[in-house]
Amino acid sequence: MSPFRSGATVLGLNVLLSGFVAADHVEEHRLETIEVTAPEEVDESLTTPSAETARYKLSQVPGATTFIHSDEYRSRPTPGGVADVLSYSPGIFSQSRYGNSETRILVRGQGVSQTFGQAGMRYLRDGLPLTGTDGFTNPELLEPMNALYTEVYRGANALQYGSAFLGGAVNFVSRNGRNTPGVHMTFITGSHDYYRPQLMVGGVLNEDLDYFISYTGTYNNSYRDHSEEDISRGYANFGYRWNEDQETRVHLYASKNQLQLPGSLSFDQYYDDPYQAQNGLSPGSFFNNFKTLDVQRNLETLRGDIRHTIRLTPDDVLTVGAWYENRRLWHPLPPFNSTRPPCRGTPDSEGIVTINDPACGGLMIDYGNLAGSFNRNRQQDAGLSWRFTHDGTLFGSRNNFVVGGFFGWSKSYGTVDNTLPGAEIGTRLNNSKSEAFNIEIFAEDRFALTSTLDLVVGGQFIHAKRRSLNDYVVPTSNISNAFETDASRWYTAFSPKVGLLWQPTEKQQFYANFSRSYEPPINSQLAFRDPRLNQTSNESALDAQEATTIEVGTRGEAGVFNWDLAVYHSWVNNEILSTLLPGQTQTSTNNADKTTHTGVEVGTGALIPLDLMGDDLLRVRLTYTYQRFIYDNDPAYGDNYIPGVPHHFGGAEAIYEHPSGFYIGPNIRMTSNYYVDYANTLKAPAYTLFGARAGYKSTFNKLGYHVFVEGRNLTDEKWVASTNVADRATRSGTAILNPGFDRTIFGGISIDY
Repeated sequence: MSPFRSGATVLGLNVLLSGFVAADHVEEHRLETIEVTAPEEVDESLTTPSAETARYKLSQVPGATTFIHSDEYRSRPTPGGVADVLSYSPGIFSQSRYGNSETRILVRGQGVSQTFGQAGMRYLRDGLPLTGTDGFTNPELLEPMNALYTEVYRGANALQYGSAFLGGAVNFVSRNGRNTPGVHMTFITGSHDYYRPQLMVGGVLNEDLDYFISYTGTYNNSYRDHSEEDISRGYANFGYRWNEDQETRVHLYASKNQLQLPGSLSFDQYYDDPYQAQNGLSPGSFFNNFKTLDVQRNLETLRGDIRHTIRLTPDDVLTVGAWYENRRLWHPLPPFNSTRPPCRGTPDSEGIVTINDPACGGLMIDYGNLAGSFNRNRQQDAGLSWRFTHDGTLFGSRNNFVVGGFFGWSKSYGTVDNTLPGAEIGTRLNNSKSEAFNIEIFAEDRFALTSTLDLVVGGQFIHAKRRSLNDYVVPTSNISNAFETDASRWYTAFSPKVGLLWQPTEKQQFYANFSRSYEPPINSQLAFRDPRLNQTSNESALDAQEATTIEVGTRGEAGVFNWDLAVYHSWVNNEILSTLLPGQTQTSTNNADKTTHTGVEVGTGALIPLDLMGDDLLRVRLTYTYQRFIYDNDPAYGDNYIPGVPHHFGGAEAIYEHPSGFYIGPNIRMTSNYYVDYANTLKAPAYTLFGARAGYKSTFNKLGYHVFVEGRNLTDEKWVASTNVADRATRSGTAILNPGFDRTIFGGISIDY
């Protein structure tokens, strides 16, 4: 029996057996409590629902959702950023690529081949999109430490936030002066020079004005060579209550991310030394040496949001919002080696260079050969949102209705400059410009057919434009002329959803839903027409990805046990997949014809009174995910597995808690092996990681404090955290594996006053 299966079996038996000694005392926990009754009235912010309200709202969704309170991760190390926060959620495969906040997060196979950033899932803060207008997200820019809680909607269950993505949505709900008053400090340090200080201050100046201000820093030298990270983030929000029915909240955010990239390793390099930086593969080994060339991704971000909520009647609420984000990227890459003299050009008002130098001789740089150099980019993203909710009756039965929309716009300008022999220092290789535009309208209605059965019907309409323009101004040694590409396309669709939610008892629910999803490509995925082949159309060759999904599931409690189970199957057309080009660091993106995604997502837990030393107890939780993503009779790949994601993964934790505030317990995480290439020739190895944590919580007068320590990968196992994907991988010639962390120990303290 494999280590993965044997470990899962033992843990599952332990959870089941331990329940028979339990009593009827159960506390709230993300996996221990499913709220299915309306919350009591509380004095909460109109623009920021309380945690109790959010729990209840999630329980009314006929599909897979997860509630994560910040108490679960505030006093834990998060070197992997948001990936660490989501790692114990069923159905989410989240790992740091390089031991820092450069992460890879997959939900139901969305963007499965996207090896940097994320596509196919919408991230929001207080209902306003953090994901760019074109659908791309930089996970390293997300700051979950400022959230009071996080809502996870998997698949089409995110419709009420306008998401029709296959993966769903994650909404970070912010702290404010009303829900987090006082002074709160946390400091965590540990292996590889990791430290994370955070200071939060909040309060209410009078009955109407509240404030919350936070600073979070992260420094991490990481376990791999050339993977240092230095992050500073400042965040503030200010709320003003005009009267008991109107409130305005302004959010301000600034961050500076400096991140070294160690690159991926071949199988041979990984087994030789998993902690090295990528140090060269043929062909062009020098140009793939990430350490020597100091490959980095550095981002500076400024963002402002505003939301205004009006309670029109006790049953009707209107919320409007707007956001603006300005982001700058400085991204040294493995340089492109040109052996021809540089071209000269004259930039126009938008920075696009027109070739006017006879020295070019009609030469062209090919995108596949553009392996890098200094990539500079500036992006602006802005938008408006509106949302109206009604809680009332229809035909004498309970009815809840939500309708809303987003208007989003983004534009970016970028350049790539060479710095190596073969082209002058600072020679401009290319200029790029991209644009995205979205109009989205969504609506959802939940109608009580009976006292225990609800019907949910909804849909989303999207009208979107994607455009990516590249002007290549420096030739290569093997291409005959300089050229410009302009990929542009409009995408329009309606995605419906219908679901049933049956609640036979107060604490048990069953659901089923049917939905469609529709995802235009992100700008960096756009395929362009080649003017050398007389493909003069400006329309992108890349189609939107579409899917039809069915899902059934159940959640609830019985005694000390709780569960959350979802089973889904998706028929996907035109799935957007990318593959690593042979001998390159670039990828090629295409539409697959037909694929299928099937999965089982399980979260279960128990809160078991022990009564050994007072009211002590054992808190147990276990998650398991099975997923099978395959081609459907594809001309090139037949019925092969889509690579880059494991078929089985999960984790478990058992924490002993003493009434004095002391706690201690072990944890385990497991993943099966999985293919790393479309030809299904090589697999990343399976792994099992053991960890443990302990801590002590107490109060002194008005001062609360929490000291803690945590160890991860205590057996120092060599393992692969994530992979790139290739068409056909070789053990020695394909840099595709991203090794996971070694044995690490962390400790820290948090203080609340």
